[in-house]
Amino acid sequence: VGPVSDWRLIAAAWARQVRAAAPDLPVLISPPAFGRTDFLPVMGAPPVPGTVWCVHDYEPRGYTHQAKDGKIALSEDDAGVFASRLASAKRQRAPLFLGEFGAARWATEIDNYYGARIAMCEGEGATWAAFRWPTADGDYEARDDTFNLTIGPDGKARGAALPILREAWANNEARPV
Repeated sequence: VGPVSDWRLIAAAWARQVRAAAPDLPVLISPPAFGRTDFLPVMGAPPVPGTVWCVHDYEPRGYTHQAKDGKIALSEDDAGVFASRLASAKRQRAPLFLGEFGAARWATEIDNYYGARIAMCEGEGATWAAFRWPTADGDYEARDDTFNLTIGPDGKARGAALPILREAWANNEARPV
């Protein structure tokens, strides 16, 4: 990671074009490396007014992407590390959207993982969206249902994170028109 990135220059140029065409439209920009929070500092200051930084967080990756038979638990340090990444991203002087985060549906204490991340985002004024990549391809869905929170670890029961997500969503007052 260096102070200059081709993506930073490309994103800034496009942001200026969007701003010229639509003065009030929010401009959502993700940093390099699939929107990782630790790459946000290379983006510099928001290139135009109305920029929203869009980041993804799948850390600790060993926990979030563990195999079905994995028994990886969250460490006690994880909440502090996530809070630090969130605070660092917030220093970039623009609203923050955690546009993707999630964990394998069979991860232990997945409800605590989602609950803690949502609470930290809302405490810091960051918006969020849990990751789910549904497709119309039933064969694909049958092969890769890692992040399908509508089903539990046994492939049948409702996922443990779903009640947390529903409750958090119900607490939101603003709804799209």
